[in-house]
Amino acid sequence: MRKSYAIKITNRLYPPSYLPGFETRQDAERHFRGLIQEAGCSYSVVYVNEYLNGAIDCKGNYPVSIIAEIIETDK
Repeated sequence: MRKSYAIKITNRLYPPSYLPGFETRQDAERHFRGLIQEAGCSYSVVYVNEYLNGAIDCKGNYPVSIIAEIIETDK
C-alpha cells in the first residue's frame, strides 16, 4: 500500500476511474493541466491509498492496483 495523489475522472455513466501514482499534489496538477479532457467528464486531484497487487511488469510498474480515496480534512 502507498499513499499518493491521483487524478479522478468522473463520468455520470460510469464509476470513477483514477490515474494514480503522483508523489505530490503539484505533480498531479501539472499532469492534469496537460490532459486532453473528454466532454461530459469532470476531473479532480485526490489523495488516495493505492493497494498494489504485487505483480510488477518489466518496467518496474504495478499494472493493476486498487484505489481507495482518502478524504482530506483541514486541521
